Amino acid sequence: MVKINLLETKVAFQTLFDLLGIGWPTEAATYYVSYTSAFPNIKTFTKLQREARRFAQTVTSAPLRRGREQLITNGIMAKVLFPYEAKDYFGSEGYIPADPLVVWEEGEENLKKEFSSDMFQSMRTCAQQLSHTYHEKFGSYGIGTEEGKLTLYYSGMWVAFLILNLCREKPRNVSLWVSGLRSFADPLLKHYRNMLRSGSSVRIVVDGRINPEPVKSSRKNTKENGRQRSAR
Repeated sequence: MVKINLLETKVAFQTLFDLLGIGWPTEAATYYVSYTSAFPNIKTFTKLQREARRFAQTVTSAPLRRGREQLITNGIMAKVLFPYEAKDYFGSEGYIPADPLVVWEEGEENLKKEFSSDMFQSMRTCAQQLSHTYHEKFGSYGIGTEEGKLTLYYSGMWVAFLILNLCREKPRNVSLWVSGLRSFADPLLKHYRNMLRSGSSVRIVVDGRINPEPVKSSRKNTKENGRQRSAR
């Protein structure tokens, strides 16, 4: 188990979330670091808050809950819904975070411009350490369990982060059904490109109402594997 400096890691992600325009960045970072590092021992919000106060002594419940909602809205966490026995494993405070290093890379280039190389590397090391803990706790598929099933409330960004995490481990055959007006706009388009760059083979089934040209261009530019067809 990698030893994590929770305060330094919280500050690193607070800086990242602020840069990405995520609301309540301090509380969002506090929740994210607390939950990811202490899982699966966080069964209730009270226990989560107690864990958070190890390095954020003045944090109160209402702002911490607002930070949690920002994590869900921005795709950094998905919420576990409890139609069956999953609640016994996750407790009432059931969430699935995205891989910290994948999240970190979302704003990495801009962070390089804002900080000295030593400071940037120190913050990136914090993200790497939390990512190591994440992989130990949330398993091969990044969802905390490899048996049974989970019902989740999530955003498209959370799915993109999850697939990128899986593609980092080894090249994958990725199949996506894509719809929605923003499906081929950044930041999702950037993540499709990263999937291609990872060496994965990506097949995208496109809603016929959407212009697929951005993905075609991405495939040409990355010189990687991609197939697509339109759904009519």
